[in-house]
Amino acid sequence: MTLISKAGISASRNLLQRCKLPCSDMEVGFSLLEIIVVMFIISVVMMAAMPDFLALSDEPLKREAMRLASLIRYENDQAVTRKETHEIRFDLERSAWTVIVADGKPNRSGRLNHNVRFLDIVTPSRGKIDRGTQTLKFTSEGLIDPTIIHIEREKLQFSIIIYPYAAHVETYEGYKE
Repeated sequence: MTLISKAGISASRNLLQRCKLPCSDMEVGFSLLEIIVVMFIISVVMMAAMPDFLALSDEPLKREAMRLASLIRYENDQAVTRKETHEIRFDLERSAWTVIVADGKPNRSGRLNHNVRFLDIVTPSRGKIDRGTQTLKFTSEGLIDPTIIHIEREKLQFSIIIYPYAAHVETYEGYKE
């Protein structure tokens, strides 16, 4: 051994004797670096598992039902307040919708998220429509035709019921007639 390593060992022994701790007690516990690495690994595993947990819940379906209900209420209020015609055109195959205002030009559009799709739209005047497009028309008096919109995600279903004139909108879990 060299003189420097002997001095280092001697200094370590002196330090241990001053602390009066045996050598094995000094090595108990984890370093900060080890804890950080373990936390990183746990977070990567959780990020990979979270989409699977989300797929098991009906929260995305509820959110989309509430979003559609809000869109319908808003367009009804705009039509009544501005005394003009508003339409929401639903594309059932693409799970998309487009808002068209009085001038006939698309105002804005959107899609259902999280693998949610339109199942069908039911009105007394047209019956059950499960493909193609269906249009809700709002006049200065509100929505004329009562309507039920059914959406689904992985066998879970929600019904959005729109009552005429006041455009009172309710959402229900399951398929309501």
